[in-house]
Amino acid sequence: MEKICKKCGVIKDISLFAKNGNSTRTYCKECEAARARENYQKTQEYIRNLKNKCEFCGYDRNPAALEFHHPDDNKDTEIAKLASKSWSKPLKEKIDNEVAKCIVICANCHREEHHRDLNRY
Repeated sequence: MEKICKKCGVIKDISLFAKNGNSTRTYCKECEAARARENYQKTQEYIRNLKNKCEFCGYDRNPAALEFHHPDDNKDTEIAKLASKSWSKPLKEKIDNEVAKCIVICANCHREEHHRDLNRY
């Protein structure tokens, strides 16, 4: 049995479409994987753009070294977990709500903030 992928328009064997309950998805597995990768990249880019510089020391060279810190420990979820999800409007709202509770600090300042008892100076 064959089916047309709504994304690429190619007629493919039904086994190349993921199951969706009792039927199959409208996109083939290959197009579905490409869509998921694209949405994942959108989420990563959105979060990366929320990080500008460390609020403690001013570090701003690489957003990968910047992290979100919950100063009041009032987190509902970790932003890193949200970053691994596929882009959607509800996800954007969750990210925005969680980021609003945070400050952006570099990894070094973040470690020092969580381990103040080890500061030697």
